[in-house]
Amino acid sequence: MKHWYSRPVCYVRDTPASLAFFVEKLGFSLDWNHEEDGRVFISLDDAQAKALKSDIESWSVPVRETHWGMPVIEILDLDNNELFFSPPG
Repeated sequence: MKHWYSRPVCYVRDTPASLAFFVEKLGFSLDWNHEEDGRVFISLDDAQAKALKSDIESWSVPVRETHWGMPVIEILDLDNNELFFSPPG
């Protein structure tokens, strides 16, 4: 079985502010960047998803636990893009 990962496309008003949110608030690292009319591309691998679960409680970012076919943690970015993370099992 192949290992798939997500690469969401987020439409943003302020690219520098959005990048700061993902890097400084959510702890992402920027491996590469492509800007086109306010898009930010983000990829998560398994290690990043596991780190999210351990770090999320210490952040001052509002989260909501919900269910979307599986338990998920929902985070809204600065432009109200919905980010759904399935907690590692």
